[in-house]
Amino acid sequence: MENKIKNITSKVTNIVEKRQWPKATAGRKMISQIPLIMPEQTIGEAQAILFEKQKEIETINYFYVIDANNKFIGVFSIKELFCQPNEKKVKEFMIKTDLVKVGPETDQERVAYLALHRNLKSIPVVDEDNILLGIVPSDYILNILEKEISEDLLYLAGVYEPISRLEWKDQLALPFSIAIKHRLPWLLIGLIGGLLVARIIGFFEASLQQNLVLAMFIPVIVYMSNATGSQTQAIFLRDLATHTKIPFRKYFFKQLLTCFFLALSCSLLLFLIVAIGWTTFHLAFVLGLSMLITIVSASFFALIIPYSLSKFKVDPAFGSGPFTTIIQDILSIIIYFGIANWLL
Repeated sequence: MENKIKNITSKVTNIVEKRQWPKATAGRKMISQIPLIMPEQTIGEAQAILFEKQKEIETINYFYVIDANNKFIGVFSIKELFCQPNEKKVKEFMIKTDLVKVGPETDQERVAYLALHRNLKSIPVVDEDNILLGIVPSDYILNILEKEISEDLLYLAGVYEPISRLEWKDQLALPFSIAIKHRLPWLLIGLIGGLLVARIIGFFEASLQQNLVLAMFIPVIVYMSNATGSQTQAIFLRDLATHTKIPFRKYFFKQLLTCFFLALSCSLLLFLIVAIGWTTFHLAFVLGLSMLITIVSASFFALIIPYSLSKFKVDPAFGSGPFTTIIQDILSIIIYFGIANWLL
């Protein structure tokens, strides 16, 4: 039996050495020197394996149970070694149902989510035939979480990937020209978008001259659409990162319906405040209707843009923040002044 374990361990190591999986996947993060055992073996044999291979094993949180074909069939915690009698067989107490496992091409963010969601210290990695290839251990999972969170935050701010991976000490040593290069593009796009917004407002100069009060509410309309869009996008990016198969059509309409009722609530409140405070029903109606439409449109693009990026194998967090914000600003101004020009 012990010879079988040695052969299987060697087989797992060879599989890992021969294949290269994409970056930021479970296959790249896993280790193969792990405690392995078969279901017919006992607690006493598990203890002997642990002591014999203590220098080779890279993590000892769990024992992973495999059959003669190296298929993953169960798991148990190391603490079971001290809670069960030595003669008890592994198959009598191992966990063999609802096993958490991932494929080698599973995104590392999904692996980290599973570990946190299921309160596990490591995640087994298996191939399409359920053959155990290795595990992603706890220290790797913590490292993944730190990198993914920092990258997503910087991506949403429009900072390119190479600079988002650097530590603060590396930032000090980074050449000034490279630091500018990696941060300037989205800012230039934002500048162009801002100039375009100013140009659009210029088209409605006549409406502004006749109804100067419209200018007072531009920040309100733009902010509310951006705020709701950012909320929707943040929720969607989180769900997109942690769930590989989202029924997008159902998810899309559910989120859009939620945003519609949020928009309706804010619009009605704005309508009442303006109608009472400015004693003008027409202006209140324009503002309420504008806010309703701009919030819904902002939520629409907050869902569509990240989803489209993910379909093209681009990190949906990268660029979707700045890009969506520009689109939302332009649309908000067009919708607001279009409705004002039409009704006033």
